[in-house]
Amino acid sequence: MIILVFGQRGGAMKSICSQNLAVELAHRQHSVCLVDADPGGTTANFGAYREEEGIEPAIFCVQKKGKITKTLQELDTKYDYVIVDVQGNIDPTRTQEMRSGLLAADIALAPFRPTQDHRDSILEVQDLIDTAMDFNSKLKAFCMISIAPTHTAREQDITFTKNTLREFSSMGVLETVAYNRVVYSDAYAIGRGVREMSDAKAKAEMNALVEELLEKANG
Repeated sequence: MIILVFGQRGGAMKSICSQNLAVELAHRQHSVCLVDADPGGTTANFGAYREEEGIEPAIFCVQKKGKITKTLQELDTKYDYVIVDVQGNIDPTRTQEMRSGLLAADIALAPFRPTQDHRDSILEVQDLIDTAMDFNSKLKAFCMISIAPTHTAREQDITFTKNTLREFSSMGVLETVAYNRVVYSDAYAIGRGVREMSDAKAKAEMNALVEELLEKANG
């Protein structure tokens, strides 16, 4: 199964979600390949940190650029899950990896921050999904709230963003929310997922993400 994590705005926890999906699935005894198709190289760095520390379970990580459709399809025959981290950008000259990746993906996951600039990108993301589905009939698209404020007074921002996504997008809106927690960046810096850290709330978030995403994808 190919799971592609994408978006149109930076700072949405896209790379962190990709890395934690890979770690969660690897701990469930699945073979996992993590593909960094974002020129920023954040996920490739994560893979290098993990390899240097010899952390188990091992996760194979590879960098790819340009048209990645065939590469992903080949990897899909070798691994239970191929998790793809692609650059988010509406500029068509800079989205070759994202657009070609969507043609191979079984699942597309778009994280959105509960902020106006991210809500403004919903129609752009929906257009990308619509175009991809014209050529990839198996594609299922979902979105989630990420980098959510932990203060209860800001819960209204989360609810409003979820409702906006439901109104203006055909993507399935996940109930799982990933909150703004320092442990996510701390874990990245040492090549770990939050499952391998001590923060129970972050662990629960990523466990819930995998459970809900796979349940809906297989439903």
